[in-house]
Amino acid sequence: MTKQINSSLDDLAKEIEDIKYQEKISPAKARILNALVTEVVHEVVGALPLGTNVTSTFAPLTQFNSLIGESVEKIVADLVQND
Repeated sequence: MTKQINSSLDDLAKEIEDIKYQEKISPAKARILNALVTEVVHEVVGALPLGTNVTSTFAPLTQFNSLIGESVEKIVADLVQND
């Protein structure tokens, strides 16, 4: 599980490394980032113990909200609801 989380984080890091602060990105890039953030959240949610405050775990990722065009909180809620 840890290996999958690290891999997902590495993929996200590679995709964002060239994005400058407040840079406007294309809709295609936003969709890619959304998918990668969703994958990170999915992997981490699967590894968290029951009873963990899942939403607060992902608070640092809220910086991606404007880039991905969706709130990380919504992604978390959707994944938790479906698991």
